[in-house]
Amino acid sequence: MRIRATCLLTAVCVLMFGCSREPALTVYCAAGLRPPVAELIETFSKREGVRVEAVYSGSGLLLAQIALAERGDVYIAGDEFFMQQAVDRGFIEKQATAAYFIPVIAVAKGNPKGITTLADLTRSDVKVGLGEAKSCAVGRSAAAMLQRAGLTAKVKPVVTTSTVNELGNDLEIGTLDAAILWDAVARFYPKKVDIIPISPEYREVVTVPVGVLKFTRRPALAETFMRLVSGDEGKRIFAKHGYTTSLEKEDVEK
Repeated sequence: MRIRATCLLTAVCVLMFGCSREPALTVYCAAGLRPPVAELIETFSKREGVRVEAVYSGSGLLLAQIALAERGDVYIAGDEFFMQQAVDRGFIEKQATAAYFIPVIAVAKGNPKGITTLADLTRSDVKVGLGEAKSCAVGRSAAAMLQRAGLTAKVKPVVTTSTVNELGNDLEIGTLDAAILWDAVARFYPKKVDIIPISPEYREVVTVPVGVLKFTRRPALAETFMRLVSGDEGKRIFAKHGYTTSLEKEDVEK
């Protein structure tokens, strides 16, 4: 009777909460990387026969979650700044490079406000969105570029967000005229968004790192996933989704 009751309880748990088995790996991933990483997780899960749980958010928010929970297996940050914070806290065992982000000015389709430079983001008739520098990599990058251009105090965003995807969504529905996004993320919205390059004088190309967390209980499996993300197959999937996977001179200057 006790066995039957336990089985019944387990079945109810599976149906209601999907808790029949814990994930083999938990991956904390910057929101702007979701399309290629989701595909890589699917590939990895089928190949290894394991379940992988992904947590998508701003890089800074993910780091706070990791610090609080002290659990998880892999951290994919939106830039080296947040990964270095994880390293400094002793959270990272090994790391590699997954891809690169190039920041751009994303504008409403057709560029009705005629935006061509960072300086145009200071205009009172332009509704600008920026990422929150403490929460997400694109916000930190935008803050650095605006400071370099001497525009920090002059750009008055009407929206600040914790992820780059939220900025893209705001552009898509028309609540913003412009936002600083990653190039790959801006390409999520081809029907609603045009891309304006930022002058190399101010722009910084950002490295996307992937690291194995010290908290992992499956270190070999976590490292295998890291190698998939950073290896040739990972680069092919990142490139398929419009991400930069190697830096030639023209990538930096375009």
